[in-house]
Order: sequence, then C-alpha cells, then structure tokens
Amino acid sequence: MDNNVNNTAFADWLLHRARLAGYDTDADDTHLTVSVLAAIAVDEGLSRDQTAALAHCLGVTSREVTEAYTDEMRQRRMAQLLDHPCLAELDAQLDHIARTR
Repeated sequence: MDNNVNNTAFADWLLHRARLAGYDTDADDTHLTVSVLAAIAVDEGLSRDQTAALAHCLGVTSREVTEAYTDEMRQRRMAQLLDHPCLAELDAQLDHIARTR
C-alpha cells in the first residue's frame, strides 16, 4: 500500500473541491493543507469540528467530506491489521474455512 497521502483519492477529492471553491490549488500552502488533512483523514478520521470546518470551506456537506475518505480509511486500516503476522495467519485460516464450506 502506498503511504504517500498525496496519492490518495481523498487528496485528489480535496484538490478538486478546493479548485471548485476558488482556492489556488497550485499554491504550496494549499498542497500542504491537503497533505495534512488527507493524512489525518485516512489514518484516523476527521473530528466532527474538522469535518464541519472543511465542509464549510469547500462548500459541501459534512456528510460529503466523510464519505470522501471513509472507504479509503477503512482499506488502509484493514491493510495495517493484516500486516500483523498473527492477524494475517487468522485471515488465511478464515479464508480456508470459508472455501471448504
């Protein structure tokens, strides 16, 4: 899994929405902000206050912000869990059980 948050769908979504909201998406500070927000979102999720503030700035709903990163966050968490040797072994055993039923 690519750990570079600038290569995430949520970072792309943020840049797109920022562009639509009239922000200069070529500015270094915009890219830094997107990087920080994408890292927080896909690693641990955004707080209610962060989500509301971001939604307000981008002219979208809080729900749209949350939906934009939730799947990616879940995928990243699952990959992190499966990187743990015991959980990877458990996952393989469960897959084997499911195939033999």
